[in-house]
Amino acid sequence: GGRTFNYIASVKALDDNSVEVTTSAPRPIFPNQLAAMYLVPPKAWADMGIEGFSNEPIGSGPYQPTRWAAETIDLEAFEGSWRKPNIKKLRFLRLTDEAARVQALVSDQVDIIIQVSVDNIPIIEKAGGTVDAAPSPLILSLGLVLNNPADGVDIQPLLDRRVRQALNYAVNKEAINENLMGGVMGLNSQLSLPIAFGYNPRLQPYPFDLARANALMKVAGYPDGFKMVAEVRGFHDVWLQVAQDLSKIGIEMELRQVPFADWLQKFLNVKWEGQAFDLTLGVAPELDSIRPMLFQSCRRTPNYYCNENVMPLIDAADAEFDVDLRRAMLHQLMAELREDAPVLYVFEQKDLNAFSRKVRGFKYVNRVINYNEITFAN
Repeated sequence: GGRTFNYIASVKALDDNSVEVTTSAPRPIFPNQLAAMYLVPPKAWADMGIEGFSNEPIGSGPYQPTRWAAETIDLEAFEGSWRKPNIKKLRFLRLTDEAARVQALVSDQVDIIIQVSVDNIPIIEKAGGTVDAAPSPLILSLGLVLNNPADGVDIQPLLDRRVRQALNYAVNKEAINENLMGGVMGLNSQLSLPIAFGYNPRLQPYPFDLARANALMKVAGYPDGFKMVAEVRGFHDVWLQVAQDLSKIGIEMELRQVPFADWLQKFLNVKWEGQAFDLTLGVAPELDSIRPMLFQSCRRTPNYYCNENVMPLIDAADAEFDVDLRRAMLHQLMAELREDAPVLYVFEQKDLNAFSRKVRGFKYVNRVINYNEITFAN
C-alpha cells in the first residue's frame, strides 16, 4: 500500500461522504488503484491495534465471521450490508492438497474449490461439476536479465534485440499450451492482458518459427548459440519444454530451482545469478497496462531492464487524463515492447476453479468470487 500510494500528498474530508485527495503528480489511474485500499472502521482499528484487528476483523461486507481458525472460517450473512447475500452461511476449509480438494468436490462435501490443475478437469466434469477458466491478471514469461547482472554472469548475447526475438520465435508456445496446459491459456503478445485498459488487440503473439529464429541468431553473431542459466520457482513441465525448444537454436539453458523466499529477494533486489528467471507480471488491481511498467522499466530501482527510449512514452501515458489519447499511448507502448522483447512471452494465465452442479450464478472477476450472489439449485 505505501509504495502504491506514495504519490498522495494530502487527504481532506469535505463532508460525511466526500473526500478530497491531492496528489504530488498527475495520476489518472488513482480511482482504479483505490481497489488496493482496504477501508477499516477508524475507532475499532485504533482501539484494537493491527494485531487485534487482524484476529477479529470488522468490515461492511455481506458476511461476518463467527469462527476464524487456522483451518476453518465460518461466516454468516450480514443483513446490514449494502450487498445482500443469498446464502445465509459460508464455511471455508483449508485443503492444501489438490487431490483432497477435488475429492471433496466430487463427493459433495464442498461446493466450490479453487486452484484446479488442468489434469483434474476430466475428473470434475465426469462427476457433473464445472471448471471455470477465468482470465487471471497475470502474464507468465521468462524474464531476461538485461541490466545489473551478478558478477561473472555474461548477459552480452541477450543485449542484442535480435537474440531476444529469436528466443521468442524458437519456443512453440502453442504446443506448450495444448500439451501441458489443456489448451486453456491465452497466448501472450505483449506486457499486458485483454482484461486491462491499454491492451493492444492488434498485436499477435510471436509465432513458432525456427528458421527465423536461427536466421536472427546468425545475423546477431551467435550461429552456434550460447549457454545461460534460468532461476525458476517451479512450473517445471513448462520450463523444461522451453529449455528443450531453445536447444534447437543452440541455446543451452540450465534450470536452477530457487525456493520462493529466495526468489522474492532476488526479484526485489535484482540479485539474479543467471541470465533469466520465471516472471509473472500482473495488471491487478488497477487492470491497467501501465502496471507492469513499475517492474519492467527504468522506473525500478534497481532494475533488470531499462529501455530509455520508451520512458517518455511511459511517463506521458502515466500522466494523461484524456482516455482515448492515453489508450493510444499504451497501444504504442505495448507494440514497442513487443518488438524489444524484454521477456520470452509464454502465455496469459487463466485461473481454474470448480463448482458443483448445485451452484448457480458463480462468477470470478479479478480473483474475487461473488459469494453473495451465488444461489443453490434444489
